[in-house]
Amino acid sequence: MARKTQISKDIILEAAFQMLVREGYASINIKALAKEIGCSTQPIAWHFGNMEGLKTELLDYCVRFLGRIFCGIKSEHVTEQLEDIAYGYITLAFDYPNLYRYFYMSDVDGRKMNELTTHLRADNYEKAIGMLQKEYEVSAEAALKHMIDLQMYVHGVASYVVT
Repeated sequence: MARKTQISKDIILEAAFQMLVREGYASINIKALAKEIGCSTQPIAWHFGNMEGLKTELLDYCVRFLGRIFCGIKSEHVTEQLEDIAYGYITLAFDYPNLYRYFYMSDVDGRKMNELTTHLRADNYEKAIGMLQKEYEVSAEAALKHMIDLQMYVHGVASYVVT
């Protein structure tokens, strides 16, 4: 009879997430993670196959965490929504600088993380552009320019905070 694992996938992902937050993405390797959890490397290999499998699932775990940071945005007023989003980015940079670096200032397997998390913003962009057009009676191009300017400003401030 096969031995039942005592270390769940969720425990491993949470430990990897905590290492990322505390020490940065580069700190995560199978031996360090096993030491963090207090187990052998076997449960990690059993659940994820290898470190690449773990890092793929860790990305999804982090994206869900990031989504929770921004999910509290409820205002119907576009200016307040944009302020909330900007505040979320700056808060992420202050409270989770290694996580911010991971999402917005690093490459993973040659892919920009920012490209991988674009889907978090896509629907919100369309909605915000429509709201800006309506509220301020501007063209779609002007609303888009405002959104891009805001994103560049906020990203710049947050990157400055992190560095």
